[in-house]
Amino acid sequence: VFTHSMGYFPLATSPDNTFATLASGAANVPPILSNGPTVENITNNSATVTWLTDRPSNGVALFKPGNVGLLAAIIPFQEVGNFSESETGHRVSLINLIPDTRYDYKVRSVDEQGNAVESDLKNFRTAAQASIKNIAITDINFDSAVVSWETVDPSSTILEFGKTEAYGDIVT
Repeated sequence: VFTHSMGYFPLATSPDNTFATLASGAANVPPILSNGPTVENITNNSATVTWLTDRPSNGVALFKPGNVGLLAAIIPFQEVGNFSESETGHRVSLINLIPDTRYDYKVRSVDEQGNAVESDLKNFRTAAQASIKNIAITDINFDSAVVSWETVDPSSTILEFGKTEAYGDIVT
């Protein structure tokens, strides 16, 4: 009851109501790219894009071959990554890339409120296809031989051999 010098006024009470506060980060303010994006572990057919955001958000890398002249405007970006889970550390693997090719890329992160940040366009080049040189067959015996070779870049190897051109045996 509220008391006033002119008399008593009845107290009005509303029903209970609930509300939720916004998640960390202001509404309508996109996440901040606090580190990156950078490309690491570049091989002749894959690479990994990493970046950090200041608050949880999804993480998608967009990429396409670069230096394609007039086709650049019509070749769409491929999008790979985490489209749903929110995190601050983002790591996206790009696979099935073409050897010795420049790729343009950018990243996009969207927070739980739908606010998006997109990086500037950057580029990287995949490594050249491994090449083999200086092949030598030495120490030939009745049941063995030593086969040696060099590669331009570190690489894993599969050696196929046999009594005919169909080979038949494999050593890794």
